[in-house]
Amino acid sequence: MRTMKFTPNEIRDLCSSSGGKFAVNETQTAFQWCKCLALGHYENFPVGSVLIPKSQRPHFFSVYAFSRIADDIADEPGFDQAERAALLQQYESLLLHHSAKSTHPIFRSLHETIDKCSIPLLPLVQLLEAFRRDVFFVRPVTLNDIDDYCSYSANPIGELVLRITGAYSQQNHQKSNAICTALQMVNFWQDTSTDLRRGRNYYPITLCTDISFDDKNLGNEEFCTNFPSVLNAVIDATWQKFEEGQSLIASIPMLRLRSEIAFTIIGGKYILSRVQELGVDIVHQRPALSVLSFPSIGIRTLLLLLR
Repeated sequence: MRTMKFTPNEIRDLCSSSGGKFAVNETQTAFQWCKCLALGHYENFPVGSVLIPKSQRPHFFSVYAFSRIADDIADEPGFDQAERAALLQQYESLLLHHSAKSTHPIFRSLHETIDKCSIPLLPLVQLLEAFRRDVFFVRPVTLNDIDDYCSYSANPIGELVLRITGAYSQQNHQKSNAICTALQMVNFWQDTSTDLRRGRNYYPITLCTDISFDDKNLGNEEFCTNFPSVLNAVIDATWQKFEEGQSLIASIPMLRLRSEIAFTIIGGKYILSRVQELGVDIVHQRPALSVLSFPSIGIRTLLLLLR
């Protein structure tokens, strides 16, 4: 399927109340639009997964589409910082005033999802706050700052998955938060090379200071002698988050969702291991899953499910 990539003007259209050139008149058409968008991107989000019951997939598509456009506002070229902030504000206003009769493809379908799955607005508003923080990036001072960022950028996704699938409880929510934070942290370390080029450094300032690492030397192997210690510290913190949340699997009654969560955890751990193997080279390379890694991940997923 063709990847849906939007021009700046198209993104502006999607921040208008009508949806601009993408306006629809039927809810089914709105869901189909979201499906095309979702399946046109690769993400660490269970959109379209065969493990997700067919009846629930449209709701994953609508939530994904909502998040995808917000991400484009924050990250795609063609906007200055002030316009990004203004567009995110417009987008949030559309969320807060969504309607079943809206012609906007995202908010018409999202209205249906919110209604059918009893989803509160808070996790969706939290996601928009995370994108605002991306626009006005501030480097984390401590690991607690990373936890705080993840409470907006990642944990709401887990809550939405639990609510869409009918598996939400306060206990499951807490375990899901730990898993989602771990996955977001994996993305930080995995994306070190690309983030540094964008001027974003997610390695906490106090951690680098405590280990006597001058982060100005990131990328200069000759002066990166203490960087492995910094990397090992954030990797250990990420492993701990996975361990805190992993018992969520046993709390989920639906085999399909248990399998999806187990596969996601094992995939995240696999990439984290690759980050550790690369060491200092993580500032030049971005590890990713390959076709050859999936048999191993599949076996480890099965073993995790059988525990």
